[in-house]
Amino acid sequence: MNGEIPRIPAVYEKKVKWVLPEGNLERWAEEQLRDNYQSATEHLSAVADQIQEDVETGRVLKMSLEEARARFGKDLKVASLGAVPKDPEWSKLRVVHDATHGVEVNHRIKLVNQMRFPLFDDLEATLLDFLAHGHRQKLVMGFDYKAAHRLIPVREQDWGLQSFRLDDGDTVYVNTCGTFGVGSAAFWWGRLAGTLQRVIWELIPFTECIYMLLYADDGLILAAGENYQPNLLKVLALIDTLGAPLSWAKCRGGLRMEWLGYFLDIERGVVGVSGSKAKWLEEWVTRVLKDMLVTGREFKSALGRMGFLAGPVKQARPFLALAYSWAAKISAGTASSIPLSVALTLKFFLEAVKMQPVRAPKGIPRVGGEIFRVDAKADQTTVSIGGWESWNGTPPGQARWFSICLGRRNAPWIFSKGEPFKVIASLELLAVTVAVMIFSKGARWKECAGRIWCFQPTRIVWLTPMSWANT
Repeated sequence: MNGEIPRIPAVYEKKVKWVLPEGNLERWAEEQLRDNYQSATEHLSAVADQIQEDVETGRVLKMSLEEARARFGKDLKVASLGAVPKDPEWSKLRVVHDATHGVEVNHRIKLVNQMRFPLFDDLEATLLDFLAHGHRQKLVMGFDYKAAHRLIPVREQDWGLQSFRLDDGDTVYVNTCGTFGVGSAAFWWGRLAGTLQRVIWELIPFTECIYMLLYADDGLILAAGENYQPNLLKVLALIDTLGAPLSWAKCRGGLRMEWLGYFLDIERGVVGVSGSKAKWLEEWVTRVLKDMLVTGREFKSALGRMGFLAGPVKQARPFLALAYSWAAKISAGTASSIPLSVALTLKFFLEAVKMQPVRAPKGIPRVGGEIFRVDAKADQTTVSIGGWESWNGTPPGQARWFSICLGRRNAPWIFSKGEPFKVIASLELLAVTVAVMIFSKGARWKECAGRIWCFQPTRIVWLTPMSWANT
């Protein structure tokens, strides 16, 4: 907080956007003593038990308010605590330190390194390479680091910025290590986790078939070959020896398992959406489409899950853009009617997941060059779209082609803005969609990566790489 996090170009891309503004400098100079949220006060006993455990291990210091004022001065920011359940019964909960609202600590943390996390494409590429070794003896295993962010020591001069209270207003608790809710905690855990994994790679021979992925504190190990069992034990023993405690209750493995909502079966060689996540998606979409009403908070939470599920269904990923756009416009506490376009997006996404929940991993598609050409025409009397398949330089006279005339009867939306030429961009995109539907069936370019060029009379308006796999 009071020191600058260095730029690390060899590991991270440069971060150029931040969600939170700079913050109010006048408010920063004032002492902040925030009350806890209702979720924490209603479960104060369980929260206090966790805090007491942290006090005993030295992760939290307990002192009087006057002592804290004298020790930290203007850097004493007593934040609100919240509690998040880990199960519906609240038998286990996570204590969250709100370093944003009121105290504005997170407003002043500017991470200059853009963090990236492994998602489905990384998992697919890893599994494809792993299976290529062809070993009959193999195992996949998942593991979790226990209280990962709490393993990071924080400089003493920043302790006051991570302060909070419980039910005694004259007693202050000060975090001395990484804290869930402080913006820099994830970055420093990522640095430590990367160091742990590099040490492991140095100690295990390069010839051994073993792969590791880590998303936050959720790890995945793929091991194969004659030594796969001792190699797995070596990894776990090394992690424990290096002082990073594991949550042994969450360690699991076999020939098939779930990880981050994805399903892996290394015996059949398939990967995709887990059965539980697919069931949740079907139940949620069916319910909200029945009512056509949803709160902003629920929709944004569900959309976050759908972002993960979009990994195995590449053909459906772009269509979630409409849902993200709508989610950005609704407030968390508002109950909103679902627009028809968003409802169709949700239904399409559900059908895409149900159609192929798991599949064999695929590699990077080869570059295919130009695939087809399309155009649209719109004036006062004529509205039409057309195109031809130009794959491998096929001359127009020998190519497959289509031409469709549109009017008020089969496409009334064209006249929604008056003159048809006002929606020419939409007509061009419609032509692209029709070309994909007509030309893709049985096409040799289906597994290739191609480019779409959409022209206006004088300039290119859109250029993007596109994958045709699973179209």
